[in-house]
Formats: sequence, structure tokens, C-alpha cells
Amino acid sequence: MSRLFIAFLGWFFIAIAVLGTSVELSDAHQHHQHDPIVGVGLIIIFGGAGALLVRHAHAGRRPAAATSEPPSTLCIRAAQKRGGRVTATEVAADGTLSFEEAKLELEKLSKGGACEVVVAEAGILVYRFPELERPENKNDFV
Repeated sequence: MSRLFIAFLGWFFIAIAVLGTSVELSDAHQHHQHDPIVGVGLIIIFGGAGALLVRHAHAGRRPAAATSEPPSTLCIRAAQKRGGRVTATEVAADGTLSFEEAKLELEKLSKGGACEVVVAEAGILVYRFPELERPENKNDFV
């Protein structure tokens, strides 16, 4: 299912919980004699399920304004931290860019000549930044 649909479904469940809360409060205000356990239980179930769905839909996503650094700087910083070699997964693991954003930015950097792409074992693309490599890794080609 798409993230948009999951988020919509989550907000729908939350709306049902809010509506149920208003019904329970209205019944309590009008002094209706009934057992609110079922109503409160359904409110908790729908509200909790909705909150979990919304959270799941937004998991791993950060707002674009979370950092003022351009994506290329984030990729280069990640490579520097790892001795001059980085994968898109490693850049994404730093938490600022998604995997897709990291992959796209690393491809741009390689086309611009900032790094070179090396295919490692199992077909993993490693982006090698020779200027950032540690001296002991200079002659080791993945």
C-alpha cells in the first residue's frame, strides 16, 4: 500500500475516534444510563490504530528543511566519516536523506567527477572519493 493511503486510513481512524469521543461525552452530559466501557474501548482501538498507521506512513521521512546543508555536502561528509568510501545505504543511515535521495545525489557527484563508482561484491555500488581516502586504503579497491 502507498504511504499516502496508509496515512489517509490512519487519519480516518483518528476521526472515528474523535467522533466516538464526542458521542461518549454527549451521552455523559445528557446523563444517559449506559456502560461506556465498549465506547471507550473502541475509541482507544481506533485512535491507537490510526496513530500507528500515521506514524508508519511517515516513518523514515524527515522534513526537507531538517538541515540547511545541500545533499551533496551530506554525501561528502558521510564519505569522509567512512574513510572516503560510501554507499547510498550508508548515507541514508545517517538519517538526513532517504535512500533514493542519497543514490541520486551520489550519482550526480560521480557524473561530476567528485567520486568514482566501484562495483563491490554482490553488485553493491560503492562511491569512492579518492581525495578523502585514508592512506592505508588508497591501493585497496574494495
